[in-house]
Amino acid sequence: RYEPANGRPEASTRRLYTIGDMVRLKLLRQCVAAGYRIGSLIQMTDDQLQDLLYNSSLHAEGSGKIDRLLKSATDLRNEELQAALGLSLAALGPAQFADSLMAPLLHEAGMRWAGRRLPIFAEHLISATITSLLNAALQFGGASQADGRILFCTLAGEGHELGILAAAVAAQCRVVRPLYLGRNVPSTD
Repeated sequence: RYEPANGRPEASTRRLYTIGDMVRLKLLRQCVAAGYRIGSLIQMTDDQLQDLLYNSSLHAEGSGKIDRLLKSATDLRNEELQAALGLSLAALGPAQFADSLMAPLLHEAGMRWAGRRLPIFAEHLISATITSLLNAALQFGGASQADGRILFCTLAGEGHELGILAAAVAAQCRVVRPLYLGRNVPSTD
């Protein structure tokens, strides 16, 4: 929408974008960069654009992308790791990010750690980075006009939260207000 600058109609106008607009523009830009024509993209939904990206360049990278992320973590290049994972989360959306990148990355990190080919600090850096990104997506991606509410937590004794955190973010994208309590919540509570 356009709004007069300084509240004066005679002043120049500026364009205001919502977070949803910014996500859509980023998706369109990525699709054009991948070789698709803007005319064929403009009528697509955000989900369709994400599917298109996933099925083209991002899907084709496969294990090479995971190898690069693991190398970034091993070399303690956390800014590079965070940027790569953040862009993938934005491009794929939370559900596809969890299925096509987060789960394979964490699996490979675990396998390499078990085989003594990855230091534990690298696995922790990957987990911490993903947790941070998903927490930010949960905090800032809100569905304020949501119809339903769902509680997300793990029960006492369960210290792994990335799965439910990814599920909470994905649910939020489906117009549900998640209430995320984190890990290790006693069942009596």
